[in-house]
Amino acid sequence: MISLLSLTKYTDDRYAARWLDDEFGLHYEFNALHDGNGRSLCRGKYDPPAPTLTAEQLSTAQSFIEPTPPAPTQHPAYELAERGSAVRPEWANRYTKAAQLVEAGQVRLTGPETAVVTGSSDTYQVNGKCGCKWAGYHSEPCSHYLAVRMARALAQPVQPITEDEKEAAHAARVAANRDAAQLRIARRGENKFERARRNQVGTAEEARRYIRATMANGGTVPADIWQKAHGGLLAGQLAGAAFAAKAGD
Repeated sequence: MISLLSLTKYTDDRYAARWLDDEFGLHYEFNALHDGNGRSLCRGKYDPPAPTLTAEQLSTAQSFIEPTPPAPTQHPAYELAERGSAVRPEWANRYTKAAQLVEAGQVRLTGPETAVVTGSSDTYQVNGKCGCKWAGYHSEPCSHYLAVRMARALAQPVQPITEDEKEAAHAARVAANRDAAQLRIARRGENKFERARRNQVGTAEEARRYIRATMANGGTVPADIWQKAHGGLLAGQLAGAAFAAKAGD
């Protein structure tokens, strides 16, 4: 015996029925789709044929209601930020930034007391205190330190730094130090070359040639060479002297 358990009406005049087939006492349930006249449109491959819905059954159908999507949930770090801001309103901005760091997954707890926080411009080691510049000038905790405290309060798992990561970080530091040293050497060489060129300017005419070449290449002329080229006059003095000479004419 097949009996109707539930019936839902959709906006396209289709009906979804839930049927019970209890012919063998097994309490077997199956679904079927029906048209506006109650006729079965489709069913499962192994389901029995669904009966045609009667007018009385069709009148009992419940209209389908589109489920409301769940409201977006806020990361629990923001609740901690609100509680902290209520106690220390002057830290509210730092509490909010800390919550954003935790939500973005930029806080990594590497040990019981240590952590790594990836900020907007750098990565900071936090071990009782943060190594960022802001923390170096203030006695109050920075947003990175507050983020670590939040992560621990939320029971974020600890992820120790692996040996491969340590080796990669060491290699990166070595490369950065090498590049910085090469840049310093290059700058010293450029300064020596520039000084050598300036020392070659002995006469006013040589200074003027130097000025023409430098300005043609978009460079800046040192004040002492400008003075040598124009008899000790700076640009403003030179313009004033030219104006005075023209007025005298």
